[in-house]
Amino acid sequence: MYNQASSQFARRFVGGAFLNQGRLALTSRQVDILALVCQGKRNKEIAYQLGLAERTVKSHIRELFLIFGVSNRTELVLAYKDLRG
Repeated sequence: MYNQASSQFARRFVGGAFLNQGRLALTSRQVDILALVCQGKRNKEIAYQLGLAERTVKSHIRELFLIFGVSNRTELVLAYKDLRG
């Protein structure tokens, strides 16, 4: 489950994303997908809305898991909200 150690790790550097002046540097596509995950959208819905293949969405979500040091969507949303404060 998500814990503070994961959050602290994400605050420094993970999976190619840095904190820049207190902000996590994600690609614009990662930001789009993260926002939709936070809205509770499923991969198929995200793919349709962004005009991507579902496989591409899954790949981006896996990368977000690595960046935030989490293993599922719920933990991803919690880690993101914790990071935002």
